[in-house]
Amino acid sequence: MRGLLSEEAYGQELQGFEYLSSNGLRLQGASSYDSISVKRWDATTVETYLCLDLSAVRLVDRAGNDVTPPDRVDRQPFEVNFVREPTGQVLISRNSVWAGDNFC
Repeated sequence: MRGLLSEEAYGQELQGFEYLSSNGLRLQGASSYDSISVKRWDATTVETYLCLDLSAVRLVDRAGNDVTPPDRVDRQPFEVNFVREPTGQVLISRNSVWAGDNFC
C-alpha cells in the first residue's frame, strides 16, 4: 500500500488501520470503486469523484463476530486525488469521504 500513496495519504490510512487494531477490529472482504468522474486535472494532479462499494466488506471483532453497523451505507461517495511525482510515478494523494450530497 505504501508504494501507491503519498506520504500524507499513507499517514492517514495508517491512522485508520491503527484505530481498528487498537480496538480489536479488522476488515474482512474486498471493497471496490466504480462510477468515477474527473473533477479537475492539470499536468501533475487529477481530482476525481467515485463511489466506494463496501457491500462485500464486514467489520469483525477479535472473536470473529460481524460487528458491521446495520445502518452503514454500502456505497459511499469519495474524493480521490492523484499526483504525478517528479519521477513520473502516480500516487494517491487524497482518499476521503465526500462531504457533499451522496452522488452514488
